[in-house]
Amino acid sequence: MLRKTEEIVITAALTEMFKRVGRKYSPEAISKPEWFYKSTWTSQQQEEFRQWLAKLIIRRLSYPAKKAGREAGWFIFNYGWRVVEQRIAQAPEPVGKRKERSGAAPHNPEIKK
Repeated sequence: MLRKTEEIVITAALTEMFKRVGRKYSPEAISKPEWFYKSTWTSQQQEEFRQWLAKLIIRRLSYPAKKAGREAGWFIFNYGWRVVEQRIAQAPEPVGKRKERSGAAPHNPEIKK
């Protein structure tokens, strides 16, 4: 059974986790077994949350920093949102431009064989 302080930390962690993805936490929101698949965040957002949670654990549960970091990591491993990286759109290559093969020298028409 959890101590009251641990319940407070878990509720605070879930509230903050939901807030960071634009959702509102409620006990009903986590009533289904796969509730944590409903939202996503980037690895940067996840790391920022992990640091925030570790500080909360240190402050509220008086854990040493190393143990708090480990506990925050386990919380995210078990209950964190799915991580999806945002891809940077690349400009399309101009039509007709020859693609260079890796390791091959670039084509130079002035060089005669």
